[in-house]
Amino acid sequence: MSVPPEWTGMTTKNTIGREEGADMPGRRLYRRTRDKRLQRRILMNPATAPEVVLRPDAAPGVTIFGRLSDVSGGGCCVTVPPWTLEVLLEGGECSIGLPVLPGRLQHYPAIVVTFLPARLDGKDDPRLRIRFRATDAVARMQLTRWVNSIAVRAWYG
Repeated sequence: MSVPPEWTGMTTKNTIGREEGADMPGRRLYRRTRDKRLQRRILMNPATAPEVVLRPDAAPGVTIFGRLSDVSGGGCCVTVPPWTLEVLLEGGECSIGLPVLPGRLQHYPAIVVTFLPARLDGKDDPRLRIRFRATDAVARMQLTRWVNSIAVRAWYG
C-alpha cells in the first residue's frame, strides 16, 4: 500500500509548539502516532531499584510495597505482589510513596493505568503501570528533579 501523494509531508511538534513541515501549503499533513514518552522511560536495575508504597483509595487500610521497574516524568511501573489485583484495579486511584526527598517518602496522587500479569515461567512478578495525577507546583518540581537525578545516575552509572 502506498502513501497518497498529498500525505507526503509529516509534521511533529517541537518543544515550543510550532509545527515543522507546516510550510508546505496545499498538502495535507499528518502526525506521527508513535508515543514518544516510551523513549523517556528510565529502566531501573531490579537489585538497586527503590522501594515504593502504594495506598489504594478504595481500601484505606491496605498498604502495598513494591519496587520500581521504570520511571518517567508522567508515571512509573511498579513490581508488586500477585494479590495486588484483588485490591487495585485498572483505573483505580491511589497514592504512591516515592523516595523523592532523602530519608523519607513523598506521597503523590496516581491512577493505575494497566495491570501487567506475571510471566508464565515465573521469573517476573506482576507489574502496575501508574500515571501521576496533577499536583501542586512544588511537589511536581520535586518529582521532576528526582526523575532527572535518576536519569543522570542511569546515564553515568
